[in-house]
Amino acid sequence: MCPTTGETQEFMTEILEALDAAAGLPPDNSEQRRESRRPLRAKCELHLFIGPDPEPAVFDAVVRNITFSGLSVVITTRQSVRSGRPVEAVVEMPDYTRSYLAGIVAFCRRVDDECYEMGIEVKAAGNCPVVINDLQESRELYDWFAAALKVPE
Repeated sequence: MCPTTGETQEFMTEILEALDAAAGLPPDNSEQRRESRRPLRAKCELHLFIGPDPEPAVFDAVVRNITFSGLSVVITTRQSVRSGRPVEAVVEMPDYTRSYLAGIVAFCRRVDDECYEMGIEVKAAGNCPVVINDLQESRELYDWFAAALKVPE
């Protein structure tokens, strides 16, 4: 079952609330949440879709921070990834369930010769894989995924 936009927003809110609770912070009910970044150091398995009909390339990464609508990861690779490419991050957050965050690359900038920081605009999220299990079904369910697969490399 594919998560709806509302379910994705609810899931992202739950993640941010869990991070606040773990840090001993009171719940944040303000609209500032959409803009504020929460620092997060978590292991991440990044599934990056390169090419028109690919099996994803899988990279180990580390999450730097998370917001209501996205996350920033650091990935070890020698080349940049074009904005707009589809990606799914499997994030292992401390004291929280494994999370699957699928979306598109918002930016990719060099940190050093072998590392890049990648911003991911989250389009769908949940406690189970969003796009990595069935590419054909994902193409049919998600317009954003089908369009992102066509972004030139």
